[in-house]
Amino acid sequence: MSETGQPLSSNVPGARFPRLESGRLVFRFHAPDAKSVRLPAPGDSLGTEPVEFARDADGFWTGAIDAPGPGFHYYRLQIDGLLVNDPGSQAFSGYGLAASGVEIPEPGNTEAEFRDVPHGDVRSRWYHSTVTGDWRQLLIYTPPGYDAASSRRYPALYLQHGSGEDETSWSRQGRAGVILDNLLAASAAEPMLIVMGSGYPAPPAEPGTPPSPERIQQVIDGFGDVLLRDVVPLVDGLYRTKADRDNRALAGLSMGGRQALAVGLRSLEQFAWLGGLSPAVWVDGTAGRGWTVGPDWVQESLKASGEFRPRHVFLTAGSLETQFVTAIEDLAGMFTEVGIEHTSYVSPGTSHEWLTWRRSLVRLAPLLFR
Repeated sequence: MSETGQPLSSNVPGARFPRLESGRLVFRFHAPDAKSVRLPAPGDSLGTEPVEFARDADGFWTGAIDAPGPGFHYYRLQIDGLLVNDPGSQAFSGYGLAASGVEIPEPGNTEAEFRDVPHGDVRSRWYHSTVTGDWRQLLIYTPPGYDAASSRRYPALYLQHGSGEDETSWSRQGRAGVILDNLLAASAAEPMLIVMGSGYPAPPAEPGTPPSPERIQQVIDGFGDVLLRDVVPLVDGLYRTKADRDNRALAGLSMGGRQALAVGLRSLEQFAWLGGLSPAVWVDGTAGRGWTVGPDWVQESLKASGEFRPRHVFLTAGSLETQFVTAIEDLAGMFTEVGIEHTSYVSPGTSHEWLTWRRSLVRLAPLLFR
């Protein structure tokens, strides 16, 4: 088989597939004993229909997606009915397991691409939680020049992943550090730390298990305990932060967006800036599966914070994830009613996927700590 185009940056080193060929995303691997291979529909802008693979005489299976949407996408292969990862792809924390992923470049957009600019670091810090009793990991982005500017202190954005992901997701799939490097090089944002931790105060549910209202509340409350009792004191103690509410932000995507808003609105003495990126909140309850909130949710949450109010709340969703668009519209209405400054952004042509959240971070970071 002749090959054109380029392998993807998300491939394992040396893997020729997946690759882009004339605008098509092509998958190919060797499985001579397989009887059937398909790629179940990813469900986002990568594709909404399953892809059936064809076998050649040498036992190679090939499938393709026409005009895949740009950005990062999870996927898995189904071989003789068994879901497996693509041997050509790196594994990423998603779907509640290690999943394959493809990185499709977006023509003309380098917001999340590596550029020849000063780069910060992403540091790993393990700690023993006083809340959960186990060892947990934080990833902390420090901006360019952090070590050299030994007397300078920085604000901090606490940034949470979504359901089925983990503390590595914003750094790897979301390219948060790359985005901040580019914004800082353009003087478009304040230098800041980004703290990325696990959103699970207990082991996550089995993949495919619908979350109950009780489980969801446990995840929210437990996350808040870990964040406030373990993570914030640890970060303020080990890193040169500006340790006050005006220099702390809390944001997250999907499950993490619900956690950020729920915990943040009740902890405004700690966080002045909040962000919900496709937050898993349904005010009317039509599709909530336990993520539903009542119409007085914002007012009830604010009571716990007493005299404090957010400096700004940022809300976002992809235009194709209609129930999330409805959710942020409802939330924006609530914030308007109580006089809280807020901004809403709808990412054009994207669904519940990483391009939505990368674009959102590009717009959130410049709003913070101004």
